[in-house]
Amino acid sequence: MDETKNSGISIESVHLLECNVGDVKREVDLNFSLGISHFSRTLVSDGKVLAITVSFDLMSGIENPPCKFQCTFAATYTRSSEPNMTWDEFKDHVAVAHIIPYVREFVSNITARLPLSVLMVPPVNTHKMLKDYQQLTFKAEPPSAA
Repeated sequence: MDETKNSGISIESVHLLECNVGDVKREVDLNFSLGISHFSRTLVSDGKVLAITVSFDLMSGIENPPCKFQCTFAATYTRSSEPNMTWDEFKDHVAVAHIIPYVREFVSNITARLPLSVLMVPPVNTHKMLKDYQQLTFKAEPPSAA
C-alpha cells in the first residue's frame, strides 16, 4: 500500500445491535474492565463491503461485578473503485478503535440512568484488547483430533 495516498476505505455506519444491562448491585465496589467477548469480520456484497461485529463486556474479568453490561456493535466499511488498501491490509484493531467512541458514549449514557456512578471508559489499547480476546478464544478451543 502506498502510504502517501488515501486508503480508499470508508466507514459507512456504526450501529448498536444488542445490549444486556442488569443485575445492579449498589453495595459492590464500582470496578469495571472493558473487554471483547466476540469479534467477527465478514466480506459481503461480492467483497465490496466489510462488516465487523464486536461484542464488549464492561465487566470482563471482574469478580463480583457491580452490574452486568454487555453490548454488541456493528461497523460497515466500503472501498472506493480504485482502493489503495486491500481488505487484508485493513487491520481488525483499527476497526475496534473506530467503534470504541460509540461504546464509550453508550456506557456513559446508560450508566447515568442506573443507581451507580456514571462510568467513563478511559482510552484503551485496541490492539492489546483484541490480542487478549484472541488468546482467550484460542485457549477455549478444544484441541483438534489427530
